[in-house]
Amino acid sequence: MRLVALIGGLVPVLAIAIVSSGSARAADAPVPAPTDEPDTDSRVLLDEVTLTFGVDRKTGKPYADRESHQQIRILRADGVSEAGRTVAYRKGASEVTRIEGSTTLPDGRVERLDPKDVGDFLTITDWELFGDDRTKRFTLPLAVKGAVLDFRTTTRHFELDLAFGTLLGNGAPTDLVRLRVVLPAGAVVEHMVVRGNDPVDLPPVESTRPDGGRELLWEVRDVPGDSAEPFAPGLWFREARVILALQSMVVDGKTVPGRPDLAAHVAWLDARYREQSQPDADLVATVGKALAEAGQPTDAREKARVLYEWVQDHIRYVAVELGEGGWVPHSARSVLTTLYGDCKDKANLLSAMLRVAGIDSVPVVILTRSGPVRRVTMPGRGSFNHAILGVRIGDELVLADPTTTTVPFGKLPAGDQDADILVVDPGRPRMEHTPRDAPESSRKEERTDLTVQPDGALTGRFAIRFVGDRAYSERAAFRVRTPKSRKDFVRQNLDLSVDGLEIVSFESLGGGARDETFELTGHLRGRAPVAWSGTTALVRARALVGTSEQAPSFAPRKSEFLRGWGSSETIRTTVRFPVPVRSVAKAWGGARDGVTGAYRWSAGIVDGALVVERSAVYRPASVVAAEFEDKVAAVFRAISTSDAPLRIELDGEVRP
Repeated sequence: MRLVALIGGLVPVLAIAIVSSGSARAADAPVPAPTDEPDTDSRVLLDEVTLTFGVDRKTGKPYADRESHQQIRILRADGVSEAGRTVAYRKGASEVTRIEGSTTLPDGRVERLDPKDVGDFLTITDWELFGDDRTKRFTLPLAVKGAVLDFRTTTRHFELDLAFGTLLGNGAPTDLVRLRVVLPAGAVVEHMVVRGNDPVDLPPVESTRPDGGRELLWEVRDVPGDSAEPFAPGLWFREARVILALQSMVVDGKTVPGRPDLAAHVAWLDARYREQSQPDADLVATVGKALAEAGQPTDAREKARVLYEWVQDHIRYVAVELGEGGWVPHSARSVLTTLYGDCKDKANLLSAMLRVAGIDSVPVVILTRSGPVRRVTMPGRGSFNHAILGVRIGDELVLADPTTTTVPFGKLPAGDQDADILVVDPGRPRMEHTPRDAPESSRKEERTDLTVQPDGALTGRFAIRFVGDRAYSERAAFRVRTPKSRKDFVRQNLDLSVDGLEIVSFESLGGGARDETFELTGHLRGRAPVAWSGTTALVRARALVGTSEQAPSFAPRKSEFLRGWGSSETIRTTVRFPVPVRSVAKAWGGARDGVTGAYRWSAGIVDGALVVERSAVYRPASVVAAEFEDKVAAVFRAISTSDAPLRIELDGEVRP
């Protein structure tokens, strides 16, 4: 399903651009010394966009031209990668009308882009069969250290019921960022500036044009570089961005609507879904057969579960997005015939099947996430990237995502949790927010029993148990692996860092498609992380239970620390040596709690064996850079002390 087509339609560094006619050439500016920019390979001298709304006099239809101009100076050899660009467009909805570029070399020579070197490519994802999204791609010639790259592009957009978005920064140090919006007389727009999910107080400078129109101007100077850090949100979340939508324009004396309000958008979407969900005889027969094979359940929830699982099991996820296909599903009849479809196709087919079974439902569109929680700033067409279904069971609206293959009815996958949704109910259109499971409900439990021989050889048995969303996601990942690569999957999930680790054998339990748990058990061998010295042994205890998560750098933080997910894990490893363990000579253990989670690690003796344990609860967290040292770094520093070797005393001498 398409996300806002006009937001991020260009790669980020092209998202802002066109210099005013009176500007001096940025190429004439003095060359910054690499020592002045230690954290970047290039510097953006100019990054500007002009967004001009107008009316095509031949067709009488409104349009928006997005003109971009960017200049970049290469500071180091690695900066030559900035010479490549892509410009996105969609056939029938937009067209690229201008691509120009040049490289000004250190000696003053100018090499210009040859139009024949611009490629035009179909752009599809790995889940699409076909679509009408395309990109123009090109690379400026002779990009070398000290050169200035100049990019100029124009894209004309015809779908003005979508929002336009522009970043006021691009991650690189930038001299000037400018966004200019040119409006004809009578045009009305809605706009806002946000960073992440929070509004930013940055109003535009507004002026009146000689033709009676208006101009809005946002300008930011000396934007610092913002390279990605561990646990940092993406660039689109870190930088301030302007979101703008056309509400109406005057064309030949008549007011033409732009972006519809929420109620109008819901009414349009509901009508399109309804006309695409009409059942036919084959669909009715399919519902009857599915319910018969399930024992003819009479309970509405059980009927809904059976049909939900039928769609999960029988409809392969494949997208065909042509024209309005990014928002409007294919007919339920065609999806049932081909046995494939994307998220909205699967949700729409399930809706039609439920209707045959006497169960009402409503489409629900959602802004899913793979990282931080994202809020919908201007609800409407293109504001959401996924479609699910709201199933009416009594007075309850049960959210169901049939795109998944392992999540049971009544549950939502992690990406659908803590997310904004639009309920497509014309009688009561509304925005809502999905709940989020507690971290403890999505967990991993690992138990490993190891035996160490005098020569350091290690053998043992393991059991890994996933629960909740971890079970759904790990089972799905396991099922798509080839039989040969499944041993690698098991090894990667073991919190055991020993030399020569080999999975000798394994089996999976709880293999039902939607079981609440998923287990992997088996045998392993490798080399023990231990060094002998008479009756004393030094053990790398952390190697026996893994690490909690990769600690972020302890250097001063520049960006927000953010973890969008919650989960938990407990790891317990028992090690039996050639002779019993008498004592743990050096304490190894600790506990730390903080906003990011709760962490525990310990070592002890049980029946002459060494037992090392680690547990962690990872909490969704957001910590501003100024509080990173106290709230995050201090906790991870304490955890890092568990890297120290563990000294144990044995009841007898071990001779390798």
